[in-house]
Amino acid sequence: GINVKIGQNAKVKGTVYGDEVELAGTIEGKIESKKVTLTGTARMTGDILHQDIKIESGAFISGSLKPEYGKSDSKPTLKPVAGGASAANVSPLSAAARE
Repeated sequence: GINVKIGQNAKVKGTVYGDEVELAGTIEGKIESKKVTLTGTARMTGDILHQDIKIESGAFISGSLKPEYGKSDSKPTLKPVAGGASAANVSPLSAAARE
């Protein structure tokens, strides 16, 4: 598979594709990848299409997390806000919104 690592000092404008994408730098655009890792230094502005995502403490995200990568159907059966495994990855954000 294609593994893409965006280093801590790298800045990308556009879409990053790969089987695995690790972001330590900055992306303005989109990530489309089976497995996404945002390190503590990552700054992501835009949407992330993924199957599996890991977000480390300190990462900055402004955009949507969409667990739709590889699905031809544009409407996912599992909506991230409605609960389930995908929502567990973003629970600190949704827990803060409920308070």
